[in-house]
Amino acid sequence: MENMINKDIEAFVNSVVRKDNVFPALKNPSKFPPFIISIDNCLSQIHSKKLLMIPNLKHSNTVSIFSDYGGEHQESPYYTYSFLIAETGSHQLFLDEIQKIRLKYSLNAKEIEFKQLRYGPLNRALPDILNAADWLINSLLFTLVVDKKIISFFGPNEFQTLKDNLNIMASVDLNHWKPQPTEKLLRIVHIISYLIKITAYENQMFFWLTDDDAIVSNKKQLSSAMALLQSLMRDYLNTENPPKLHYSTPFNNEKESNINFNSFLAFPDLIAGTLADYFIHTKDKSNGKVSNEHVDKILSWLCHQGVMMKKQNIIFTLDTNTGNILYEDLNFQLNNQPENIIKYYINL
Repeated sequence: MENMINKDIEAFVNSVVRKDNVFPALKNPSKFPPFIISIDNCLSQIHSKKLLMIPNLKHSNTVSIFSDYGGEHQESPYYTYSFLIAETGSHQLFLDEIQKIRLKYSLNAKEIEFKQLRYGPLNRALPDILNAADWLINSLLFTLVVDKKIISFFGPNEFQTLKDNLNIMASVDLNHWKPQPTEKLLRIVHIISYLIKITAYENQMFFWLTDDDAIVSNKKQLSSAMALLQSLMRDYLNTENPPKLHYSTPFNNEKESNINFNSFLAFPDLIAGTLADYFIHTKDKSNGKVSNEHVDKILSWLCHQGVMMKKQNIIFTLDTNTGNILYEDLNFQLNNQPENIIKYYINL
């Protein structure tokens, strides 16, 4: 009986992993920024080893994208950009489970976010929250970690490029940002366009919820950011009719729906905050030191793929000797493997 259940779960696990991936995904690299080509190359290398997990989102008419960012504080040596691309059809099962977890730990309407993890009930609830995501959100959690010594991805690695970016944005009436928020916005919309490229199916619609920071601090900026993203999607998807794209930020939502949205936005927030914190407290990313218990919990969670939620991290660093920008798959491994784990075979 147990063997039959395990086989059923294995069949389900295989059904929620996309099998028709073609990498490299971008067939005309000259059209795209070098850092996006590097991401595509990195995923291609992982794919060639049959280790890349992309969720199968074809059964949903609408795909949701939740994004959050970390590393803005001065002591952080890295910026972090985290994105959850989720099948909308799996939302309600997860929200029902989160409601049970909120009741169990008396969280009430407490936001699930990195800066609140020192709050005792939320810290105790964290393993249940992470486990619920693994089992109930059909999704890709993708995070990019970027060395702050990389000034720009869109030209020579110097401050003049940031000014040049402003001129380019102004030429198409998108002159609503200062130099550094412009660079940040460009990074984010290119990453989202690429992630849509590798996860989208024909005739799907997309909804983007982003943290309301300097890139979309008001409705005019948000509207302009969406116009830019819609334009980029034409290039990435190689179509004059890109998918319909809806958008919002937490400040645009009613209180009840805001709690629901934030239950998903929580995961980019947790990962962006965790990885930024991790690199503050360790110079060598492989030495295993962490700053506190909840960071350790989240890093341990990143060490495995969920039944439903897939996780992928990539890091960009600057070689100060050569000036070259380097990239690699960012993996974490447990020092001590847990007992009584069940592994499922995925036919890639």
